[in-house]
Amino acid sequence: MSKEKRLKKIAEALAEMAAGRFYYHIEKSSKKDNIDALISGINMMAEEISEALWDVTEDTQEII
Repeated sequence: MSKEKRLKKIAEALAEMAAGRFYYHIEKSSKKDNIDALISGINMMAEEISEALWDVTEDTQEII
């Protein structure tokens, strides 16, 4: 996949995440370059946010 297509996938994923869909995951290539490093960071960030939101939701349910 070209660099431009890979960057477009990142932009699409970030738009999904900005809309609150943190389950969105970007596949890394086999290139193991800076773009893959960025993708790894974005995927980890999305997972952490998703888990934090889940924890807050569970805590809120316990209070109610």
